[in-house]
Amino acid sequence: MANTKVDPFKGWDQTPLTAAAILGYVKKTPQMAKLLGSKVGGKDFLTVLLSVIQQESQFLQYVKAKKSETSYGLFQINMLDRPGYKL
Repeated sequence: MANTKVDPFKGWDQTPLTAAAILGYVKKTPQMAKLLGSKVGGKDFLTVLLSVIQQESQFLQYVKAKKSETSYGLFQINMLDRPGYKL
């Protein structure tokens, strides 16, 4: 089992992504592009998306969650295999 306390990105020099860069990725991803203009909990999808990214990773693409959680990247995707959920 991997050591979840080790940050594989420690020491990496990186600049936070801009909202414009994230929007560019969204537009190129068909599953996300179709959500542009839609509402999530009464709020604009893009506003919610940017809020989640800000909270989870501060717009850094190479980031690991704090402590022993195995979450990585912009959205803090958890890579832990769980019963009934195949990676």
